[in-house]
Amino acid sequence: LMVSYDYSVRNSSGSIVQFIYGDDGMDGTFIESQPLMLTKLTFDKISEKFHFDDKTIWNKLITRK
Repeated sequence: LMVSYDYSVRNSSGSIVQFIYGDDGMDGTFIESQPLMLTKLTFDKISEKFHFDDKTIWNKLITRK
């Protein structure tokens, strides 16, 4: 698949798959930006925040509805 000059998405034989890329014509890379905070943490901080072991008390972390 490729996006053509007219913003339509076409397959290798030239048939149209979508008339406008992404159905709304907006490029997601320019619409939204989200920071990736993990890149600023050390390995020890990541392990401290996200590592769960056998001693984890899940009832304190997860609640049922």
